[in-house]
Amino acid sequence: MEGKYINRVLSVLKNGEKATAYQLNQRCGFNDSRKAISLLRGKGYDIADYRLSNRCKVYFLHTEQ
Repeated sequence: MEGKYINRVLSVLKNGEKATAYQLNQRCGFNDSRKAISLLRGKGYDIADYRLSNRCKVYFLHTEQ
């Protein structure tokens, strides 16, 4: 996965935004934001999530790095 996509996801989350994987895909221009979130979590970013009633997860950066 290219670093520019990971950085786009991180940038959205660092802005304090909460977004679903679908919304992140739309904003960042690719189709694998969940993989980017997984890689960011592996790098130590505290990305939290919660599930909506429609079973979608909303992701957000819990603490600033």
